[in-house]
Amino acid sequence: MLAAGPILAYNSIEPVRFGGTFTIPEGRDYFFVVRVTLTEGQRVYGDFRDVTGTLEVFVHVCDDTDYRRYVERGFFCQVEQASGVSGSFSLVASVTGPHYVVFEHYSYRAQTQHVQATVRTSGIDPLLLLAGIALLVPGFFLLYLWRRTTKHPRRFESTKETAGRPPA
Repeated sequence: MLAAGPILAYNSIEPVRFGGTFTIPEGRDYFFVVRVTLTEGQRVYGDFRDVTGTLEVFVHVCDDTDYRRYVERGFFCQVEQASGVSGSFSLVASVTGPHYVVFEHYSYRAQTQHVQATVRTSGIDPLLLLAGIALLVPGFFLLYLWRRTTKHPRRFESTKETAGRPPA
């Protein structure tokens, strides 16, 4: 508990929403999306790279309205865009709500693509922070009880009634 509490509390400060490698299948209609919920003024940022180092990746960061338009009609998100074999992106949310980080093929000659990416959000994740604190409190209490029993074991005190023998 003492080890997990600080780890959860620390990870609540700059939480990773996604980190890993994914595949965008062959074809121009395929993409990979990471959904994050942001409050106004909160930032979503990250980096990406094509694993082979040869194919370009196109990244959009969209709010809910732009994302629906993108899915229904294929229009690019107007909020934030980045492209390249590797790169980074960043957006400060102007509205509260869901935002989407969309990774897709850069060209219409799209072939299967393996992309490594990390998506982070700024700010404090209240659930992780509360979970970290919730684990720290009982951990410190158990540590206190353990120290109390090992440092100061109970001593046998003799009284007139039990002089020389332990109490029954």
